[in-house]
Amino acid sequence: MGIVNPMDGLEGIYSALNEYRSILSKFNTDNYSRLLESASQALKAATVIDDIVGREMRIIDSFNNPIFTYPETFSALTKQWDAVAKLAQSIHTPEMEMLHKSLMANDYSGINAFVASLDSINIEAQNMAFLKTTKLFADTVATLPKGLSSAIKGLHVETATRLLKSDKLSFDIPSKMFYLEENPEEKASIPETNIICSSLNVLPDLDEIELITFLNHLSKFPNLALTHPVGQKIMEAVSNWSTLIDFDDEMYYHARIIPEGACPYTEAQLLKAPSGVTWHGRYNFVGESHYYFSDKPKGATYEVFKHSKNSKVQIAKLKPKRKIRMIDLSGENLSKNKFLEYCRFSPKPDDYSNIKREYLLPCFVANCCKYAKIDGIKYYGSKEYTNYVSWDDTYFDCVGFDFAERGA
Repeated sequence: MGIVNPMDGLEGIYSALNEYRSILSKFNTDNYSRLLESASQALKAATVIDDIVGREMRIIDSFNNPIFTYPETFSALTKQWDAVAKLAQSIHTPEMEMLHKSLMANDYSGINAFVASLDSINIEAQNMAFLKTTKLFADTVATLPKGLSSAIKGLHVETATRLLKSDKLSFDIPSKMFYLEENPEEKASIPETNIICSSLNVLPDLDEIELITFLNHLSKFPNLALTHPVGQKIMEAVSNWSTLIDFDDEMYYHARIIPEGACPYTEAQLLKAPSGVTWHGRYNFVGESHYYFSDKPKGATYEVFKHSKNSKVQIAKLKPKRKIRMIDLSGENLSKNKFLEYCRFSPKPDDYSNIKREYLLPCFVANCCKYAKIDGIKYYGSKEYTNYVSWDDTYFDCVGFDFAERGA
């Protein structure tokens, strides 16, 4: 791949990087401070950006090209900072090291060279993670090898940020699987890797390599989890979780979909977990069912509507009648934790007949909770409500019920 022409359709990003000397005269102190303030989010990169921008600020070029606007150039500089910041926080592959040296020297031909280096069926995980997390390649996605663009879209930013520092994984583009470089048979799909990396927020003493090997063990021997050292570590971690709480509100709410043409539920039915859950779900092994509730009626309603196409629900108003021991995982920093999502959501209707490998790890952790006599989980719903799940459905009296319709 040769040098990109400034007018080749990259919407000015590459050309702005090459030509930004011509517009630096339009930078004032406030603009420079804004750039450095954003760089403070990555302290390791702040001095690097100070050097790059400061050096170029001293070059006052009288050349004025109307094609390149100030906002476009400021955006390009920010993307350059963003790339250098991510590189400063990464374990470098040879390709990343080459790009780092290129950007430090203001030689932007390294952008094309980096993309060209990815023309392979296998790439190192750090390179893929770098493409996901940096803004520098936003307009060059079409030049990536076939299949890599869609794979990058499926990778969560949280996962990619962790993989920037993982130098033992590579990604096979045809199969869309990460694999251990020392043992390619140990592999995980993109959804599985997303869940594994999210689980590390809850299980911080483990790493993604350990959990990939454990997932493959669970897939082969689902009933022998505790024969694996990682399974033993997870059991120990769950048993030692100290943030245990009792009910923290006077009333709670449980919603149930009313099928079209069906009669409303009785109070006794609303106090029981739904029967007939015999498939392998994200949170349950065969035959297990759990009881979900919220501290607000809208929370119970919304969570049910997310997983059904039906338009009407019945909502039970619940009063606790005995104590419970729950893990409190409701902090907003865990609001988008994919591991917790898989712990708490029912499978989709078309998933009932299939065992999903990505269900295995959170399902095992939920069972560790039960074994450790932890009765449930309090977890983040939204800024307006909090959700809960218990393994038992005998904690409440029903003191009333109501109905709600989708969109009401």
